[in-house]
Amino acid sequence: MAPGLPPGDYVVVTSNPGIINGSRVTAYEQMHLGYAVPGFGYFVTTKDGIVYGKNGKYIDGLPNEWPKPMSESAALAVAMRELGTIGPPPWVAKSFRSRMLSYPTPMVSSWGPPSA
Repeated sequence: MAPGLPPGDYVVVTSNPGIINGSRVTAYEQMHLGYAVPGFGYFVTTKDGIVYGKNGKYIDGLPNEWPKPMSESAALAVAMRELGTIGPPPWVAKSFRSRMLSYPTPMVSSWGPPSA
């Protein structure tokens, strides 16, 4: 447990000498379910076991379990609804290049400059 901080999981990121003679400034990062919570944690200044100051923030009320996985069809339905797309998904539709290659190409009888 980090001194002077709300209950939670923390990991020490750095510990350096502070501006108060003999003190230490320790940076703690908030952890949740084994992962760092980016942008959340504290800087704590201590000397001889006494907390002289702290600065930071903590997220409370994070879920205690991972969300249940979503099926592929449910994920596709959500993506299509959010995109507002009717028809095949854009990542499945034919590309411009494949559409152009499907058009008939004119036959060229010879290579070189046109004859006069």
